[in-house]
Amino acid sequence: NHNPELQWACICYLAGNGTCEAHAERLGISKQDFHYHVANAQQLLGITRRAGQRSVRARQSYRMMNRRRS
Repeated sequence: NHNPELQWACICYLAGNGTCEAHAERLGISKQDFHYHVANAQQLLGITRRAGQRSVRARQSYRMMNRRRS
């Protein structure tokens, strides 16, 4: 993503500043969309997931289950 404001919000969130909901609201995007960008930033930067975040395997599993429902 080439949105510097979104990238900065992801870094701030990963550093423990603010909530996912607050960052998403300020940027005008959904919480799920913000989480997607946070996960990409984590992978790109090699940062381990925060407490409460689902693992990559769990996210893939949920994604597949939701696709089957639609």
